Amino acid sequence: MAFSGQPGEPYETIRKNGYHISFGERDPETVGISAPVFGAGDALLGAVTLAGPRSRVDEPFIRKMIEPLLRAAADMTEAFGGSRGLLQS
Repeated sequence: MAFSGQPGEPYETIRKNGYHISFGERDPETVGISAPVFGAGDALLGAVTLAGPRSRVDEPFIRKMIEPLLRAAADMTEAFGGSRGLLQS
């Protein structure tokens, strides 16, 4: 929703950061991080997500994965004809 233009918080922060971390938002036992993937004309195509059970995926691990996930999203965006710069802070 953040990259589809939804106004307000938490969307403004998500757009500023370029990713969102979820600690049990949808399912109390699931942790995940997502970043958008854009295509030609910088149209939002979807998101790349890394997720797992809380018992094996903790906050330090997720925080360590921010940069690799953003690089992967930027690589995918570029491969789909989007602007890599959309994902760089």
